[in-house]
Amino acid sequence: MANYTKIVSVLKKICTSSNRDITKLVTRTKPNAELLINTESTVSKSAVMQHSRISKICDTVNISPKRMTLKAKLREGKLVSTTNEIKIPKVKLKAPRPGFDESLESYVNIIKNNKFELRNICSKYEQGLLNEEQFANEYAKFLANKMDMPYYPELKQIISNKVAGGMQNTTNTLYYNLSGMNRMSDLMSTINHEMHHFLQQKEIFSTISIEKFSKLKAKSDIMAILKENPNYCKSQAEIVQKIENQAKGYIQEYRSAGWDKIIEKYPQNTNPNSPYYKRAEKLLNSELNYVDGETNISEYMSNLLEKEAYEIGAHTQIEIEYSVLNTISKKEKDIAIEIYDCLNSPTFRDVPGANEVLEAFNRNPYNIIEIVKEANSMGLHDSYSILQRIL
Repeated sequence: MANYTKIVSVLKKICTSSNRDITKLVTRTKPNAELLINTESTVSKSAVMQHSRISKICDTVNISPKRMTLKAKLREGKLVSTTNEIKIPKVKLKAPRPGFDESLESYVNIIKNNKFELRNICSKYEQGLLNEEQFANEYAKFLANKMDMPYYPELKQIISNKVAGGMQNTTNTLYYNLSGMNRMSDLMSTINHEMHHFLQQKEIFSTISIEKFSKLKAKSDIMAILKENPNYCKSQAEIVQKIENQAKGYIQEYRSAGWDKIIEKYPQNTNPNSPYYKRAEKLLNSELNYVDGETNISEYMSNLLEKEAYEIGAHTQIEIEYSVLNTISKKEKDIAIEIYDCLNSPTFRDVPGANEVLEAFNRNPYNIIEIVKEANSMGLHDSYSILQRIL
């Protein structure tokens, strides 16, 4: 009973300590970038200028001394801090390679198969040869090259106490937030998550035209508004006009963001029987029926767009900690993956407390590793025993 109480206490601390609100983690295709950029910061310039890296994180993130001590003992690398906005230009890379299928396994294999190159990037940051912006730049370029992306999104830093990142498809901009991140793998995982949203949109545009998508998206938006406010339009003609105007706006934004040129560089999904075409249809349906986490966290987490991105973020962060940063053992990595996959499976969807724990782990996948290490110190060395105690 004492062990159960202890691990539940640790879990509660983790669930409440993070500064990252997953209900607003990803901004979809509506033009809400201003909301991301203009969010009030919790970081003072004096704190950034006068304190060490560890002190800066203590000033900006509500992390208990116990957790800070634990992470320090686990050979934690340099901590990231909040600095100025940067931009990474859209660059032309090599032609797409059929071998990268944008699956979870492919993302994890990028980490496994290039661990020495990644260690070199992380080492440069640890030695002070790269600042936080340059580190994000290096990792984004590494990821895009390994995935043979002809183009990748422009990167911008945001300062916020609510969001970890976002992918704005209408401007082709990937946002990341350093405040609230206290490990290199936090930033790398966020970039993986958001880059996948870019590739999901690419897959949709490789299957249906920008014009068709924009019309479907506009109709979905207007009908959603009408559902909440039946008096929004006074006639069917007004509904049609609003949908048409909204669609024109989307078409202009997507073209201005360069999507016409981007999708020309990728294979087109023209065979309705191919797995790529069928997946793109599912992604389209998920986009048109997207519900943010603030409205319904269960629907948000089960939406294919988010489910894929969160799985990639969690699995790659755990793999980075194992293969690149060497902070966990092979057994700890395997247990962490087993716990996450169990909680993320349909079998656990209706288990009381499972969604809350999964939410905490998606908020920051390193929380899974902390739970595994804490459980190991208590003599719990398998995923089943740990799940029994945290649910």
